[in-house]
Amino acid sequence: MLVVANVTAGIMVCVAGFLVWKQRRLGVLLVVLGWAFPTVGALLTHQPTRAGPVLLLIAVLLLFANWKNLH
Repeated sequence: MLVVANVTAGIMVCVAGFLVWKQRRLGVLLVVLGWAFPTVGALLTHQPTRAGPVLLLIAVLLLFANWKNLH
């Protein structure tokens, strides 16, 4: 289950990267979901959780800082 969650999160982040490159706000939402998805999956399956990747957290903060430049 955790492998599926990580692969799904990776795909979401790749799609989000394309959408952010096209300056779409939906990309920011997908980055946030990709960051949180493995943690939610672990919680639902009663497995130990750990924090999301730090680089994705930094990406989220930078995207929110540039929110007004996205369409």
